[in-house]
Amino acid sequence: MLGLNNLGELNMTKTLVQIILILMVLNLFSNANSQSITILRPFVGENVPNQPRYAIQYDSPFGSDTYIEYSLNNGIDWVEATTLGGGGQGSISWKFWEVPDTFSLECKIRITANSDSSESVISPGRFSVTWVQYDTITVNEVLMWFANNGDGSYDPYRGGGGFSWPGGREANQSAIFEDGLCWGGLVGKAVHVNGNTHRQGLQPGNIKKDGNPANLDNPQFGIWRVNPKWQSFTESIEKDRLQHDWYNWPVNLGAPWDDVDGDGVYNPEVDNPKISGDELFWMVMNDMDTTVSRSTYGADPIGLEIQLAIYAYNTGLLKDVVFKKYKILNKGLNSIDSMFFSYWADPDLGDAGDDFAGFDTLLSMSYCYNSRAVDRVFDSPVPAVGFLMLQGPVVPALAQDSAYFNNRWVLGHKNQKITSGFVYIGADPYFDLPALGDIRGAYSFYNNMLGKLGDGVPIIDPKTGLETTFMLAGDPVTKTGWYDGQGWPRGVGTQQSGDRWTALSTGPFDFAPGDSQEVVYAIIMARGKDHLDSITELKRKASAVREFYYTGKLPTAIKDDETVLSPNRFSLFQNYPNPFNPSTIISYEVGAKSPAAGPLYVQLVIYDVLGRAVKTLVNKTQPAGKYKVNFDATGFASGVYYYKLKAGDKFETTRKMLLLR
Repeated sequence: MLGLNNLGELNMTKTLVQIILILMVLNLFSNANSQSITILRPFVGENVPNQPRYAIQYDSPFGSDTYIEYSLNNGIDWVEATTLGGGGQGSISWKFWEVPDTFSLECKIRITANSDSSESVISPGRFSVTWVQYDTITVNEVLMWFANNGDGSYDPYRGGGGFSWPGGREANQSAIFEDGLCWGGLVGKAVHVNGNTHRQGLQPGNIKKDGNPANLDNPQFGIWRVNPKWQSFTESIEKDRLQHDWYNWPVNLGAPWDDVDGDGVYNPEVDNPKISGDELFWMVMNDMDTTVSRSTYGADPIGLEIQLAIYAYNTGLLKDVVFKKYKILNKGLNSIDSMFFSYWADPDLGDAGDDFAGFDTLLSMSYCYNSRAVDRVFDSPVPAVGFLMLQGPVVPALAQDSAYFNNRWVLGHKNQKITSGFVYIGADPYFDLPALGDIRGAYSFYNNMLGKLGDGVPIIDPKTGLETTFMLAGDPVTKTGWYDGQGWPRGVGTQQSGDRWTALSTGPFDFAPGDSQEVVYAIIMARGKDHLDSITELKRKASAVREFYYTGKLPTAIKDDETVLSPNRFSLFQNYPNPFNPSTIISYEVGAKSPAAGPLYVQLVIYDVLGRAVKTLVNKTQPAGKYKVNFDATGFASGVYYYKLKAGDKFETTRKMLLLR
């Protein structure tokens, strides 16, 4: 039996233990709270532009009730950041940092709660303030942001939503949050994936002859802009820039130009930049920064230099289109096996919470559309946005095949078509985004490029039960096949609209040191009679844009009508679609020598590029009238073909068409 003194000692001991436990819990709580603020951007390895402002983004229970400091020497000294307002959504907040006009590779950010200075967090690794530059193309109805680190359709001043339409410079309805080109391949047995998604795996500048990247602070590595009508601009800073870029066009870095006098030297008084569209921007980038490369999907650099031309036209349906032409050069030491290119997009079509997505495998296009007739941001009818691959990478083929590369046709090769399409849905673990900054993300994304789930398991079409490399390649307009929403009989969760991301991939091909490739994409906006008809209009535009890219002409619609033919009228129309695979329609009109004349003998023959007749479609007498003939090119090699119409002994004409496989 314990005595009074022993009992008192026991109670005191229990009290001390309780106090210690309470202090331990408080300490644990304090330590937990010290990590309660999480810095989202700038992320480790990011190249922050030394431009007027940048959106610092963080997750915090204190909202925007914080102050921000920065260090330009890896955390040794701290300076309070000048911020220009911001915003928030849920626990995510952002403040616009007035970035100092400097270059520094050892930057860090510190965020502290105003109400409790112990609630503070420092970015876990360094980022850089470098010669990253953002710009916009606004020559037509589109306003699109882009940067010389590969970032696309992202507005750094607002922290998102960088592709708006319609209205050009005045556009304020955003259709895309962010997009860009990605790539993946094998070096030995190791997977290397990099590119531009929600993080950027490139830095400005070329790769020098010795294999090293050029210094980041060279102003030549900014964004170059040319406009053929620059001399007619009113005197302004804009005109000064256009004049400077015209006279100092960086041909030494690979910028395209026309050597008018043929002397091999760029003379702006005689020669000129090679301009596609009514305005063109050009930049050069590389993947040689290991920290930057690992910040995307955890993989080391390959040694790629990427030259990007962005251009647009201000005419017809092209007013709603922007073109992006990527030239990729392997300047590293390693051969990349089974390489893929993938165009990744986060298309927030107005309100991101009501989006659906899909793929058109015949057009080589991914697209996003609204799940309902109205949207909180876009005017009705709600438009659709598409990402169209116009030109795929070049691979060896049959001797009679031809591929389009560097603005010319190359025999013995062909352009690859798209080979997979993957849709990411953040709420679904099977279709979630690959992990950023983690090598496991590289393997997951590469599997997606192969047309598989992130863990390498094949994709099963829920409508057919068969393996497929394309998700959601059905038609939501006709309600056929596997399409988003009600066309996805997997469960209630996947039938709900929400945020969608897409990856449109092409490959595989091998990429040896010294090799170069080219891929071209068009981003297209289209508005129909309602949100679903916008998909129909988008596909119509996509077909026309493809024809324009290869022929320089927009298709003219051919309508059946009851118009009486004029005597002596003979016409051969452009085939449609063009380019085509595998079939196309050829229309023609046969008139009459005189009102009393009878039928004429008509021939319609297909010829190859060597002038050899390869197929006769029509070889008979026909009365005056309008005719349509289907040409099925199954079994024919890709390339240019000609079709000739002869009617009687007086009329003969020829047109050109393009078969793309």
